Amino acid sequence: MQEHSVAIEEWNQIRKLSRPEILQLGQKWLTKHCSRAIAGEVLIHLINMKPSTRLARRARTWLQKYPDHKSTPGLLAVLLRTESSVALFGLARSQLLDAETNYFKGANSDREILRGTASLMREVLTHYPRSKLFDLVEHYLNEYPDAAIWHRVFPIVTYDNPNRRAEKLTILWMQSNVKNPKLETMCPPVLTPCPEVRQVCFNWVLAVGAKSSQTPLTLGHILLTSRPDDVFLSDVIHFSRNWLKTNPENNYVGNLYAQLIGATQSSDDIRNAKKWHKSHVKSRSAGVVVASLLEIAHLTSSPPDTEIVSNVVF
Repeated sequence: MQEHSVAIEEWNQIRKLSRPEILQLGQKWLTKHCSRAIAGEVLIHLINMKPSTRLARRARTWLQKYPDHKSTPGLLAVLLRTESSVALFGLARSQLLDAETNYFKGANSDREILRGTASLMREVLTHYPRSKLFDLVEHYLNEYPDAAIWHRVFPIVTYDNPNRRAEKLTILWMQSNVKNPKLETMCPPVLTPCPEVRQVCFNWVLAVGAKSSQTPLTLGHILLTSRPDDVFLSDVIHFSRNWLKTNPENNYVGNLYAQLIGATQSSDDIRNAKKWHKSHVKSRSAGVVVASLLEIAHLTSSPPDTEIVSNVVF
């Protein structure tokens, strides 16, 4: 027990160091403690920082010893980003089958398992649309659309290779939450070309999202990923302009201004963005506006606004 406590304390100290030191000393820590249960958490942390063949090999060894540990779902998730095998798929299926009892029927509320299971589901949706694992996640969504775990799965899903099947599940979840006032934000996957996703996001804003502090992030994502032929684009632009007028102190106003002027390049929008920036130079999102203004100036071969540039706070 004392050795276990010492191992945990050693890792807690390593986590406070710089990234290169964590990677170097983390490997040394694993050499001494990889057979311990706590090593699962350490492996997740290190693989997230910098995947390697050595870490993956150690992770597979750890999973053989701890197939039912609370760190297992999360470790499977990070491994499935870079590799797949019959053994990994079998263990992932076992973890997802356990999810029905653990979460969808409310028997377990351990945060680490919930976080890891959500990560595992994200990886399945992102990279394995033709797998039986995907079928299982889809079944759960159809059976338990209101389960809290989906809030961890879908708002942060992005697709390196967008696939229609994953988009349909994303839309299904979003539609079931389009009037959910407890949902802080509904941002579409940045890389998906699917207009239906953006439309549902905007429907959420219209229904309940205007009261959320993160509404400008959702609107900004919609503008960023929209296409000129999106039938709802003019409505999003109109709504964004009105929202900006009435919420100038929101922490994310600069993010929305940046996306709005990037989408419209309207002289009125650019003037309003500059006016807001002048009185909110120290805002956490002011720099994003400057970056967007400089990009527009570059694209249009126009000289940058010297007053805006001189007021940038570093």
